[in-house]
Amino acid sequence: GYTDYTSVKGSSAPVFNYELWEPGYTDWANVKVTTTGNLALKYTMRITAEGTVSELGDVVDVYYAPSEIAQPATRPADLATTGLTRLGTLSEVLAGTITVNDTLIPGSNTEDFATIALHMQETAGNEFQDKSVGSSFSIQILATQYTYEEDSFDDQYDLNAEYPNVVLATTLSSMTQAIDNAVDGETIDAAGATMGQLTKTFTKDVTVKNATFEAGNGLRNCYANADVVFEDCTFKGATYGAHFDGGNGSVTFKNCEFYGWNSFGSTLTGVTFENCTFHESTNGYGCIRFYQEGTVKNCTFGSDFHWIDAAKDDISITLTGNTGIDASYLFNNGTRTGVVWTLDGTDISSSVGTH
Repeated sequence: GYTDYTSVKGSSAPVFNYELWEPGYTDWANVKVTTTGNLALKYTMRITAEGTVSELGDVVDVYYAPSEIAQPATRPADLATTGLTRLGTLSEVLAGTITVNDTLIPGSNTEDFATIALHMQETAGNEFQDKSVGSSFSIQILATQYTYEEDSFDDQYDLNAEYPNVVLATTLSSMTQAIDNAVDGETIDAAGATMGQLTKTFTKDVTVKNATFEAGNGLRNCYANADVVFEDCTFKGATYGAHFDGGNGSVTFKNCEFYGWNSFGSTLTGVTFENCTFHESTNGYGCIRFYQEGTVKNCTFGSDFHWIDAAKDDISITLTGNTGIDASYLFNNGTRTGVVWTLDGTDISSSVGTH
């Protein structure tokens, strides 16, 4: 069979990568979906755009086949003659009105094959000149339980299993676009991509995963007007690793790595760090500055880390289960009063000095 497959697992590389679309142009990809688990699953396959989608998406057709079809040696007059079926326009597919769904059953079929082609209609006119449908496109696979295994009653206990609400964003432009278009409960997955400084206002409860933000600052001039979570991310900056100026929501960091000064504005309802690692930046900054309630739990601090500051009166900062930190790292910034410091369940407020 055909063996030149495009991997979509844990990859930030685009599957379709072409900017100069013109009538008749075709981009072809073969995809293999596999499972190594022992439970049946159903999956859906999506095409996601990296960048702005214009009306050019209305004249680019998406063709699909649930099988491995090798690209013909010569250009076919009609893609339908190759075994592919037209799903609709790229705009329709990107909007989610057309989806591709299938199942994988351990012991029966543990791998599926698909062929996807993007084709610009030959009839597209000059009005589409200089238009863009996004600089590149990726294929995203979402999976959940399938009604196959049985319990004491039947095989329907997985009937209402829902796909995870995940959007792929592997560039800074697609990340900012995903944040702008987010809905509550959505996860934005960068698939390990490294991108520049993020400056954004969050208005929905979202989780950002698997991203490295690295530039002059990692995060800078950000606002959280919702409950925002960063998971498995890295923040690197010459000065700031992560900096939220404020907002009326909260920020939580899980399994993240920080290089630099991390500061969080006073209007936030709280900031939490869980299982994170902290270092100084290239110019010697390595600290956390709290202007509101803060929790630091099960984190690791490098020997080059400098301090944790309370920069507002009458807030509480809780530190528990951390490695490489003790009271000598902790300061009330200036003449702060009423700050409650708790270290591993012990109130140490009276022993924390000023900085």
